[in-house]
Amino acid sequence: MAWTRTSLSMISIGVTLMKLFGKEEETLGFVFLLLGVLFGGVSSLRFYKTFEMLDSGRFKTNSLTIMATTILSLLANVTLILLLVYKATDE
Repeated sequence: MAWTRTSLSMISIGVTLMKLFGKEEETLGFVFLLLGVLFGGVSSLRFYKTFEMLDSGRFKTNSLTIMATTILSLLANVTLILLLVYKATDE
């Protein structure tokens, strides 16, 4: 997912440079565009390799870490929501 996000970011930076800043930045924008496409290819390769490892049972996950991270994330989000609600009702 991070590779895909980086790919889309690079492509959008490239398009922005090419469209908004004119001729002087067009080459740099094209380089960003090419890097974005390259990162997109790498992200696809990594995804399918990981998927194959998961499917064949060679990829081991740590359930305890995933559960702890999920619980901590949920607690942080609930805390943030409660703080926002408290602030909104306090004003």
